[in-house]
Amino acid sequence: VARYSDAAAAMTLTSLETPILSSFQNALDAEVLYRATLHTALVGDLPREITMRLRYEGGRWGVSWDDGLILPELKGGNALFMDYKIPSRANIYDRNGLAFAAQTDAVAIGVIPGQITDEPTLLAELSNLLGRHPETIRAQYQFTQPDWYVPVGEASADQIGARYGVLSSLGGLSLTTYRTRYYLNGPLGAPHAVGYIASIPAEKLAYYQSQGYRGDESVGLIGLEAWGEKYLAGKRGGTLYAITPGGQIAATLAQSDSAPAQAIYSTLDREFQKQVVQAMGDLPGAAVALDLNTGEVLAFGSSPSFDPNLFDPTNLNSSTLAAVLSNPARPLINRVTQGLYAPGSTFKVVTVAAGLISGLYSRDTTYNCGGTWDGLGSGFIKYDWTVSKGLPPSGMITLPQALTVSCNPYNYQIGLDVFNIDPDYLPNIAKEFGLGKPTGIVGLLEGSNEEVGGLVPDARWKEENIKEKWSAGDSVNMAVGQGYLQVTPLQMAALYAAIGNGGTLYRPQLVLRIAAPGEPTVYEFKPEVIGSLPLTREQLDVIRVGLHGVVADRNGT
Repeated sequence: VARYSDAAAAMTLTSLETPILSSFQNALDAEVLYRATLHTALVGDLPREITMRLRYEGGRWGVSWDDGLILPELKGGNALFMDYKIPSRANIYDRNGLAFAAQTDAVAIGVIPGQITDEPTLLAELSNLLGRHPETIRAQYQFTQPDWYVPVGEASADQIGARYGVLSSLGGLSLTTYRTRYYLNGPLGAPHAVGYIASIPAEKLAYYQSQGYRGDESVGLIGLEAWGEKYLAGKRGGTLYAITPGGQIAATLAQSDSAPAQAIYSTLDREFQKQVVQAMGDLPGAAVALDLNTGEVLAFGSSPSFDPNLFDPTNLNSSTLAAVLSNPARPLINRVTQGLYAPGSTFKVVTVAAGLISGLYSRDTTYNCGGTWDGLGSGFIKYDWTVSKGLPPSGMITLPQALTVSCNPYNYQIGLDVFNIDPDYLPNIAKEFGLGKPTGIVGLLEGSNEEVGGLVPDARWKEENIKEKWSAGDSVNMAVGQGYLQVTPLQMAALYAAIGNGGTLYRPQLVLRIAAPGEPTVYEFKPEVIGSLPLTREQLDVIRVGLHGVVADRNGT
């Protein structure tokens, strides 16, 4: 078993075929001639004709086994050895050709508090290098021991070189150079979208070896690094040898050439991305920006963020990775596509759409938006948001104004009215707006839980999961984005992009193009339509007018 396993791993075996060509029996001895075609990931097919000898003993036929039944060249105890040719991993760029991830020299930056001589200059330089507020950096070492090394971040060797004259003169600053796959801007550089590389997980080792990997490489684990592994890693080549027990080459069995890796140009804008993440600080949440006419993702921020450079064990600062992994705020969670939230009032566009599609409401349908609503009976009074703020109610308003002033009672009433038509009316409209299923964003691995679908509850779901019937109250709660309803920020961004572009739902995409240096493009972005809003132009215009009022009307909220 060990011989077969070792040989399969060495040759990068993916599958094999063994048709029988002929057989011969002479009393208690027999021979079977078969053709073995071994398909490998790295060096193509290895066809061999092999004779298997058998003998009848103890009431059964047994194989007279030797190593040559695997490959004739292994007879006598020879072993297989693959000499790998592995191309350098390709870079990941933003839409303007600025690197997000690149093979380069980087510098681990740390502070030794007791050796600081000019703290204002030190903090100013580190703030410029790392894109963080000086006091945030100071807080990292403020209460540590004077002789401790305190990791504060990383920078590229070029960034350090540009300021080396100043940095080298600063007491308390430690700079350690190392060769790595460097992620520019660290936590500000879209780590949840770009991803990171690390050692092959033990449970996936056999899979990668069957794909032609040696087994000791680093591979993409999330984001574009994982999605684009086959492009970024390039085509591996190798030469397969049979080696004698003494270590000499007995035969060259097969060989293949390697091919350059292909760089990924993402749709992201590196500078815009940095500004978006800086604006979020460390507050838990997400921010995503789409080109509403194409689905291109321009910024992809999940907060709190993390530094993908910490996954390289040669980085002196990687000692802080454990603190990142144990952080209760769970910075590795991708809140753009994995964060599930009640959409609240942002869902009211779907409720208004349901009212219009039902025919019960039009642009000019008026409603007196008071502070309370008793549509479910006097025992189930609901309130407008203005009540808790101590503000006067909005009064008589039209349907577009229900969005502009975000009137809860008007939306409650729509929810109740469409429920009376069909309990699933509002959930069904929500699904037509793209909710309740993943967007299928290009650039994150499908089937890996990197994007979840959220939940649009309906009568069937509630009966199966809550063991209760769907009620008018459920529809009323959903009408203002509450109840069991859960969405991701990316879903809502795609929904609002469709409202903005005239009703087309585009698949969000993180990949602009893929190409090796000086080679033709192998992948190029094309907008992909995945649906359309179930609205006429006139109905969509009602929603757009209401949303315009949110930012243009003095009463907008």
